[in-house]
Amino acid sequence: MRISFSESGGVAYFPGLNKPNTIEVDALPEGDQKELRQLVDASEFFALPEGRRPARAVRGMQHYTLTISEGDRERTVCVPAPVDSGPLQGLMQCVRRHVSG
Repeated sequence: MRISFSESGGVAYFPGLNKPNTIEVDALPEGDQKELRQLVDASEFFALPEGRRPARAVRGMQHYTLTISEGDRERTVCVPAPVDSGPLQGLMQCVRRHVSG
């Protein structure tokens, strides 16, 4: 499983510095792999509507873009901050923890 994560918008957003971060889940320790897989399942990520950042985003509004690939499945979801779904929020927090080191 591969997870790509990026943030856009917000008051401190600089487009040139916004690069997606990628996590190779299979390269993580077993406990972290299990946690991420459980969060993907709990959020029903592959059933969420696909989408990219809205064309006319409200100035200063922050968005998260998350792409998850597993086998022949891939989905990209863009959600505004704050994330209003508990399971999806848990997934986003875990992913952010892994990409921030």
